[in-house]
Amino acid sequence: MASSNRTLSFLVVTALLLLGFTIGILIGYFGISRDVDTCGAACRQPDAEQIFDGIVAQMKTTNIEKYLKRLTNTPHLAGTPADLENAEYVRDEWLQQGLDSAKIYSYDVLLSYPDPNQDNKVQILDGDDVNFTCAIKEKGLRPEEDRDDIVNPFNAYSGQGSVTGDLVYINYGRVQDFEELEKLNVTLKGKILIARYGKIFRGNKALGAEQRGAIGLILYSDPADHIAKGVTDVYPDSWWLPGTGAQRGNLHVSDHKGDPLTPGYPANDYAYRTTVEESPLPSIPVHPIGYDDAKMFLRELKETITLPDGWAGGIPDITYNIGPGFRDPNRKVRMEIHTSNQRRNTYNVIGFIRGAVEPVSGTLARVVTLHHSLIN
Repeated sequence: MASSNRTLSFLVVTALLLLGFTIGILIGYFGISRDVDTCGAACRQPDAEQIFDGIVAQMKTTNIEKYLKRLTNTPHLAGTPADLENAEYVRDEWLQQGLDSAKIYSYDVLLSYPDPNQDNKVQILDGDDVNFTCAIKEKGLRPEEDRDDIVNPFNAYSGQGSVTGDLVYINYGRVQDFEELEKLNVTLKGKILIARYGKIFRGNKALGAEQRGAIGLILYSDPADHIAKGVTDVYPDSWWLPGTGAQRGNLHVSDHKGDPLTPGYPANDYAYRTTVEESPLPSIPVHPIGYDDAKMFLRELKETITLPDGWAGGIPDITYNIGPGFRDPNRKVRMEIHTSNQRRNTYNVIGFIRGAVEPVSGTLARVVTLHHSLIN
């Protein structure tokens, strides 16, 4: 009997507790107005589109022009004194504009430079004589561009060396282009290849050429890809690429962009580094030229097979052919590339604005400070 009374008492108490809990939930749900802001402005998230529109509306094109001119007025190749000078300028500007802090972070990176004492050359040989040499330096097309400190065209991380051989045109140097050449029984081993920029990354063009036994690669920007159809005026009379323009750029092929020796990690002084031999950099010479110079090579190629559809570019007054080799069998192509890789310091500038809601977290301010710079 006593046991039954205790059981009944337990059930009654349990039922009362459940009832009280349920009533509390109901009061909390229905008793508080949905229109009341219980946590203030910190909980209200502004509309992202409104923020974007507000920032764009405040931008000043005159400031964009001012900062662009200042940062590009002097050649500032990574790892040079001008590179550090630009970093210090950005840091000082951000601090002057009111950022909470701005710091320069230095990284020890494998970089690439043309040799100041030995020019990179791409030539047409006629026997032992030099018939033609590509422009060593891009021609200045406006008075302010006629200066001695302009960096000559080069492809960063190119292999070094002097190679001579027959030339083969490979279109864009894509996998499908190499497959097309294979179907046509065009041998690339021991040849120097010429490819137009576009469709894929330049480093993949170099990698594909090397994998197929080529000894060198020339890259150029074809008018078909860099000038609007029907346009005849180029820079400085318009914004389209002139025939003297050579596209610089690196050849590093990797899922981890940045320093080739510290893939996927910051290039700090204490970072573990792979060797240059272990890094995915080409071993063959690679060099960029303008389409005025490319014309001198392409017009000489002999017609041995029918050009595949879509392979003809836009250089005027020539017939695109594949080769291999020139119509004159005595003529060959020679590449002399002296570009070297060196470890040097380069820099990131990072600005911070303390958040209103979470001031301790710190907000990376690249975009925010760019906006700040453009409107102030």
